[in-house]
Amino acid sequence: MLAKHVVSKECEESKHRYCAFSYSKWQEYRIFEWLELYEKHPQIEMFAKLNLTWALTTGMNYFRWSKKGLAILGLESKNELKYLQACGSIAYYRECKEDILKYNLDTYDKFIGYLKMRRNNMEINKKSLKYMMDNNFNIYFYLDYLRFAEKLGLPKTSKILYPQNLRESHDKLEKKIQVIDSMEKQEQIKNRVIKELYKYRFGDNEFIITPANSPLDLINESKELSHCVRTYIDKYAAGDTSIFLIRKRENVNHPYYTLELRRNEVIQLRGKNNCSPTDSVVAFVNKWAKKNKLSGAYIN
Repeated sequence: MLAKHVVSKECEESKHRYCAFSYSKWQEYRIFEWLELYEKHPQIEMFAKLNLTWALTTGMNYFRWSKKGLAILGLESKNELKYLQACGSIAYYRECKEDILKYNLDTYDKFIGYLKMRRNNMEINKKSLKYMMDNNFNIYFYLDYLRFAEKLGLPKTSKILYPQNLRESHDKLEKKIQVIDSMEKQEQIKNRVIKELYKYRFGDNEFIITPANSPLDLINESKELSHCVRTYIDKYAAGDTSIFLIRKRENVNHPYYTLELRRNEVIQLRGKNNCSPTDSVVAFVNKWAKKNKLSGAYIN
């Protein structure tokens, strides 16, 4: 394969000397494709020198070849050129031209940020665009913040919509939401225990079993036993599954085994680091299950 400077030299010594292939940024193997295009549309010399060769591979059908100069691209003046270059797409430029000029989207980063806002149905105005630029167009982080504000019923004032410190404000609202969610889950779990699960409390001389009473119970269970039952808080609160805590009678405050019950069937029974239950724990669970007419993998 010829080196690009050799290819360019060959072009300079032929009728294609003005083809501007050296400006094209195309790979050397595409020289003949370029020359064929140049013979048909010599205007591509201008596009190459204006750093617009991307347009030749992404939007040829948008060119107006019967026009002259920049009008081929649908531009009305040279001032528009920087916006088209920033946009990187003739199709997008034509679709968004009014906003691009209105908001001076003269860099690729600005245009991509604008496009993200548009695709996420965000309100676009000079203030919101500037705010997003100041925050590096962290769209999804900002949308999270707005969702938190809406859930908390905060007024849509400028101070709320455009906080001075987005990350700090986001984190503050997130903590408030977590507290509210925790309180809601706490209440849901409490109601389930009272109405549905309290009747399953059981014990013998060695063990006791009781339903988890709160999200904190599941969090502590995960922490002490190094398993993932904390991720079941939402399902437990919603009634999709039920979580029971097994303790040694001599140490009722210390997590020992955790049991999942779903539709009257024992689904899981795990201890420290997800270990399988001991024979004595299985025997205890069998007694409990038979008393409550339950089924599952651990029931004889």
